[in-house]
Amino acid sequence: MKTVKLLVLILICCHSFLKAQYGPLLLDKPGIFKVVNGSVYGISDNKFTKTETDANYKKLCSVAEVIHKSPAMSNLKGFDCDATLIGSTLEKINGYGIPCFLEFMFRVWFNQDGKEVRWNVEAPHWDMNINRLRPLNDGKIFDFRTHYASVKTNPNYTPEKWEKAAENLREIFQVPKMKENLGNGIDRYNGETVVIYNPEREPYWIPVTVGEAFDLLLGFLKLDPNQAGVDFTAKMVEFEYASFSESERNMNAYVSSQSRPMSKIGNDPNGDPIMRANPAYWNKSLPRSAIQILSLSYPADRDFLRKEKERQLKDNNGEYHISRFVEALDINTLVQLIDR
Repeated sequence: MKTVKLLVLILICCHSFLKAQYGPLLLDKPGIFKVVNGSVYGISDNKFTKTETDANYKKLCSVAEVIHKSPAMSNLKGFDCDATLIGSTLEKINGYGIPCFLEFMFRVWFNQDGKEVRWNVEAPHWDMNINRLRPLNDGKIFDFRTHYASVKTNPNYTPEKWEKAAENLREIFQVPKMKENLGNGIDRYNGETVVIYNPEREPYWIPVTVGEAFDLLLGFLKLDPNQAGVDFTAKMVEFEYASFSESERNMNAYVSSQSRPMSKIGNDPNGDPIMRANPAYWNKSLPRSAIQILSLSYPADRDFLRKEKERQLKDNNGEYHISRFVEALDINTLVQLIDR
């Protein structure tokens, strides 16, 4: 009971602090839209030529300009928008186009004690995932990762082999099972995440079989530098794998956290599909600067979005501007951004 009371007190203090920080929204204050290069090409693992990065920068600016022309952005009021380009590591196995995130930072204007104040630190943002053949949230299934090995009792372990096995394992990911095809090269998952692509290409994701998923997972676990980890974790996963028949191992894999808690791999289609990026999706006759796939948040429940927008406005919540932006955005205007 004391813990609950303390938590309530903390929440009340936080709420009071935030209300003291920001006053009413300045809804009519003219805003500024600008593109900010947040070192989109500064990732050392990415080997792109200056010609490629210069051409890609122009492409990203054109993406930002399409958003700038959307209803809530074309006549900016109440916030400044920084379209910030942020680099992303090129996927070693399935990458081709120059990857990045485009974060639209909503730097909201408030009235604080009679002064105009702008939300600069950790401002709300709406993101686009560009040229990355992964889900918007990365779709991570397993929380296994390599680390500095202080105990090296596994004779099969080498740092290079273990990292390579981890890299292979990271190539598979979880995808929401609820999918809508909105036509015109637009898919929506779980009523929230939209993928915009060229429907004339090969599928951007392809299924993984139960056997393939277990092979990748066991390939990583059996290289754990600590033999005790191999003896426990890998053995448990092998036990779960043994419960599948040969025909079941050839079925598509789905996330199954409850029935197989160690591996999380099953064949029940009621779970989320386990997929991998399809390198055949890329049109490699296009330059690497071309934009071939986008993903972003665009909720299907417009009524909920409208009500959320109204609540945020009432509460002087700066995320009101994101809600009204997304509500007014025509998703079909983004199809033109995909190079063919």
